[in-house]
Amino acid sequence: MLFQPDRSLEDVLYGDLGDEYRVESDELSEEKFKALMEQLDNLKKTNHHVAELLSEAETTNGRLTTQNSLLKDEIRRLEREEKREAELSNEKNMEYLKNVFVQFLKPESVPAEREQLVVVLQRVLHLSPKEVDILKAASGEEQAQKL
Repeated sequence: MLFQPDRSLEDVLYGDLGDEYRVESDELSEEKFKALMEQLDNLKKTNHHVAELLSEAETTNGRLTTQNSLLKDEIRRLEREEKREAELSNEKNMEYLKNVFVQFLKPESVPAEREQLVVVLQRVLHLSPKEVDILKAASGEEQAQKL
Protein backbone atom coordinates (compact mmCIF):
# COMPACT_ATOMS: atom_id res chain seq x y z
CA MET A 1 0.00 0.00 0.00
CA LEU A 2 1.31 3.41 -0.96
CA PHE A 3 1.66 6.02 1.71
CA GLN A 4 -0.21 9.23 0.97
CA PRO A 5 0.69 12.35 2.88
CA ASP A 6 -2.00 14.07 4.90
CA ARG A 7 -4.40 15.93 2.68
CA SER A 8 -6.79 18.70 3.47
CA LEU A 9 -10.53 18.04 3.50
CA GLU A 10 -10.97 20.28 0.47
CA ASP A 11 -8.28 18.37 -1.40
CA VAL A 12 -9.92 15.06 -0.51
CA LEU A 13 -13.36 16.29 -1.56
CA TYR A 14 -12.42 18.15 -4.73
CA GLY A 15 -8.96 16.88 -5.54
CA ASP A 16 -8.06 14.72 -8.54
CA LEU A 17 -8.66 11.18 -7.28
CA GLY A 18 -9.54 9.63 -10.62
CA ASP A 19 -12.93 8.74 -9.19
CA GLU A 20 -15.57 8.56 -11.90
CA TYR A 21 -18.31 9.31 -9.41
CA ARG A 22 -16.76 12.53 -8.19
CA VAL A 23 -19.18 15.43 -8.20
CA GLU A 24 -17.95 18.49 -10.07
CA SER A 25 -21.02 20.66 -9.90
CA ASP A 26 -24.65 20.53 -8.87
CA GLU A 27 -25.83 20.75 -12.46
CA LEU A 28 -23.66 17.86 -13.59
CA SER A 29 -24.71 15.69 -10.68
CA GLU A 30 -28.37 16.38 -11.46
CA GLU A 31 -27.84 15.37 -15.08
CA LYS A 32 -25.94 12.30 -14.03
CA PHE A 33 -28.63 11.46 -11.49
CA LYS A 34 -31.37 11.74 -14.14
CA ALA A 35 -29.36 9.60 -16.53
CA LEU A 36 -28.77 6.99 -13.84
CA MET A 37 -32.46 7.00 -12.90
CA GLU A 38 -33.41 6.54 -16.54
CA GLN A 39 -30.90 3.73 -16.83
CA LEU A 40 -32.34 2.17 -13.67
CA ASP A 41 -35.89 2.37 -15.08
CA ASN A 42 -34.73 0.77 -18.32
CA LEU A 43 -32.99 -2.01 -16.40
CA LYS A 44 -36.12 -2.60 -14.31
CA LYS A 45 -38.21 -2.86 -17.48
CA THR A 46 -35.68 -5.22 -19.02
CA ASN A 47 -35.60 -7.30 -15.85
CA HIS A 48 -39.40 -7.50 -15.78
CA HIS A 49 -39.47 -8.52 -19.45
CA VAL A 50 -36.82 -11.20 -18.91
CA ALA A 51 -38.73 -12.49 -15.85
CA GLU A 52 -41.87 -12.78 -17.99
CA LEU A 53 -39.93 -14.62 -20.69
CA LEU A 54 -38.49 -17.00 -18.08
CA SER A 55 -41.93 -17.69 -16.65
CA GLU A 56 -43.30 -18.32 -20.13
CA ALA A 57 -40.37 -20.62 -20.95
CA GLU A 58 -40.89 -22.58 -17.72
CA THR A 59 -44.59 -22.99 -18.51
CA THR A 60 -43.78 -24.13 -22.03
CA ASN A 61 -41.14 -26.52 -20.69
CA GLY A 62 -43.64 -28.05 -18.27
CA ARG A 63 -46.23 -28.45 -21.02
CA LEU A 64 -43.69 -30.02 -23.39
CA THR A 65 -42.44 -32.38 -20.68
CA THR A 66 -46.01 -33.55 -20.06
CA GLN A 67 -46.61 -33.91 -23.79
CA ASN A 68 -43.37 -35.87 -24.16
CA SER A 69 -44.40 -38.24 -21.39
CA LEU A 70 -47.84 -38.78 -22.93
CA LEU A 71 -46.35 -39.43 -26.35
CA LYS A 72 -43.87 -41.95 -24.92
CA ASP A 73 -46.74 -43.75 -23.18
CA GLU A 74 -48.69 -43.80 -26.44
CA ILE A 75 -45.67 -45.20 -28.32
CA ARG A 76 -45.27 -47.96 -25.71
CA ARG A 77 -49.00 -48.77 -25.93
CA LEU A 78 -48.87 -48.97 -29.73
CA GLU A 79 -45.75 -51.15 -29.62
CA ARG A 80 -47.49 -53.54 -27.18
CA GLU A 81 -50.56 -53.58 -29.41
CA GLU A 82 -48.46 -54.37 -32.47
CA LYS A 83 -46.66 -57.21 -30.68
CA ARG A 84 -49.97 -58.51 -29.36
CA GLU A 85 -51.45 -58.58 -32.87
CA ALA A 86 -48.42 -60.46 -34.16
CA GLU A 87 -48.68 -63.00 -31.33
CA LEU A 88 -52.42 -63.53 -31.71
CA SER A 89 -52.31 -63.93 -35.48
CA ASN A 90 -50.76 -67.37 -34.92
CA GLU A 91 -53.37 -70.10 -34.35
CA LYS A 92 -51.13 -72.04 -31.94
CA ASN A 93 -50.63 -68.96 -29.81
CA MET A 94 -54.38 -68.41 -29.65
CA GLU A 95 -54.91 -71.97 -28.43
CA TYR A 96 -52.14 -71.54 -25.85
CA LEU A 97 -53.65 -68.27 -24.68
CA LYS A 98 -57.08 -69.87 -24.36
CA ASN A 99 -55.63 -72.64 -22.18
CA VAL A 100 -53.80 -70.12 -19.99
CA PHE A 101 -57.00 -68.12 -19.47
CA VAL A 102 -59.01 -71.21 -18.63
CA GLN A 103 -56.38 -72.29 -16.11
CA PHE A 104 -56.23 -68.77 -14.64
CA LEU A 105 -60.01 -68.63 -14.20
CA LYS A 106 -60.39 -72.10 -12.67
CA PRO A 107 -61.62 -71.79 -9.10
CA GLU A 108 -59.28 -74.53 -7.90
CA SER A 109 -56.13 -72.70 -9.09
CA VAL A 110 -53.70 -72.01 -6.25
CA PRO A 111 -52.21 -68.51 -5.72
CA ALA A 112 -48.71 -69.54 -6.81
CA GLU A 113 -50.08 -70.98 -10.04
CA ARG A 114 -52.07 -67.82 -10.74
CA GLU A 115 -48.98 -65.69 -10.16
CA GLN A 116 -47.13 -67.76 -12.76
CA LEU A 117 -50.07 -67.45 -15.15
CA VAL A 118 -50.05 -63.67 -14.74
CA VAL A 119 -46.43 -63.68 -15.93
CA VAL A 120 -47.38 -65.86 -18.90
CA LEU A 121 -50.31 -63.59 -19.78
CA GLN A 122 -48.05 -60.57 -19.50
CA ARG A 123 -45.58 -62.05 -21.97
CA VAL A 124 -48.11 -63.39 -24.45
CA LEU A 125 -50.36 -60.32 -24.44
CA HIS A 126 -47.58 -57.76 -23.88
CA LEU A 127 -49.48 -56.19 -21.00
CA SER A 128 -48.63 -52.83 -19.51
CA PRO A 129 -47.51 -52.64 -15.87
CA LYS A 130 -50.98 -51.30 -14.93
CA GLU A 131 -52.69 -54.22 -16.63
CA VAL A 132 -50.40 -56.67 -14.83
CA ASP A 133 -51.28 -55.01 -11.51
CA ILE A 134 -54.98 -55.40 -12.32
CA LEU A 135 -54.52 -59.11 -13.04
CA LYS A 136 -52.51 -59.60 -9.86
CA ALA A 137 -55.15 -57.78 -7.83
CA ALA A 138 -57.93 -59.83 -9.44
CA SER A 139 -56.17 -63.11 -8.70
CA GLY A 140 -55.55 -62.01 -5.11
CA GLU A 141 -59.19 -60.93 -4.59
CA GLU A 142 -60.50 -64.27 -5.86
CA GLN A 143 -58.26 -66.10 -3.41
CA ALA A 144 -59.44 -63.87 -0.55
CA GLN A 145 -63.10 -64.57 -1.41
CA LYS A 146 -62.49 -68.33 -1.24
CA LEU A 147 -61.13 -68.08 2.31
